[in-house]
Amino acid sequence: MGFGSLCAGMLAVPFRRGRQYPCGEDTSMKWRWLAVGVMLVVAMAGAGCRRGQPAPDAALAPLPSLPSGPLYTACNLWYEHPQRMSCINYQVGALIPAGSEVRGVEVRSGRRASITFTVVASGITHTIQFGAKYHPGKTVEDLRARLFTGKTLDELTAGFTDQEKECVRVGAVAPGISREAVLVTYGYPPEHRTPLLTGATWTYWINRFATRAVTFGQDGKVVSVR
Repeated sequence: MGFGSLCAGMLAVPFRRGRQYPCGEDTSMKWRWLAVGVMLVVAMAGAGCRRGQPAPDAALAPLPSLPSGPLYTACNLWYEHPQRMSCINYQVGALIPAGSEVRGVEVRSGRRASITFTVVASGITHTIQFGAKYHPGKTVEDLRARLFTGKTLDELTAGFTDQEKECVRVGAVAPGISREAVLVTYGYPPEHRTPLLTGATWTYWINRFATRAVTFGQDGKVVSVR
């Protein structure tokens, strides 16, 4: 039974007339209306409590766990301002080398999603601002999983040729290196321009206005960088 029906039922039930005051006021009806008013206040308070309860927040959901033990950058990262790093990883400014040990990796979800971490060697705390439009189908947690690893630089570059290791060290791709070496040198290309890693060309950003296209041959090695 709804609250309105309950109130109407209370008023419709026959009742004995109460004490009559000189002015003719019936106290039974007066108290019945008072009871309805009390019930209305209680009902509204209950509804307000229910509305005040926070809705489940995706930001509070358990995040995919990072590897236990020390964490390292999985690729080279560039920045001009430590607190305003772009998820596109513009290749300009100072370099955080691949394999740099980090601590305090934290993810903030929501409209202003970001990743915060501190480089152990420098003590500098960095914040990467996540832009969903550049990573369709991906989340800030996916980006975190791609940027940090439990592998040291030697483990990241195991099996790389001397040329590939040098490209990683200086942060520059050159013809002849593998896709795996490009991923450690430049990181993953933003998905809004490179939706599939199986494509022949990966597009990276030098800065906000210029791009760099890395093209692979049939053997999976870089054939041009332009």
